[in-house]
Amino acid sequence: INLAQETLRGLLAPWLSKKKQRPGSQSSANGDVSMAKDISIRGHSHSRLEVDDCTENHSSTVLPSFEFSTTSPPSIITEGSHGGPWRKKITDLDGSEDESVLPWWCLDCVLNGRIPPRENT
Repeated sequence: INLAQETLRGLLAPWLSKKKQRPGSQSSANGDVSMAKDISIRGHSHSRLEVDDCTENHSSTVLPSFEFSTTSPPSIITEGSHGGPWRKKITDLDGSEDESVLPWWCLDCVLNGRIPPRENT
């Protein structure tokens, strides 16, 4: 388990969930929203051990994301697409945010399950 990846999934789970619910979300040819994996699964019925017993490739397993406080939510701070700082509480993300305001490697990690190589971290 990569804790950084799980943390990103937890931070961006509300954003992804709202983004998928927005009208006009881009769909692929098979009708799926253009997200590789659903990172917002909450009521997962299998424990990690049950899932691990069935597979050797642990990176393909989708676990429930970390949950963060809604009374004192963390903020995402990054450089905005126009230069200056961009900051939003995770509870204020409504799915309408342009993906260009979030770092590409965060989106790649959350949407596609890819972790950046060590030399990029």
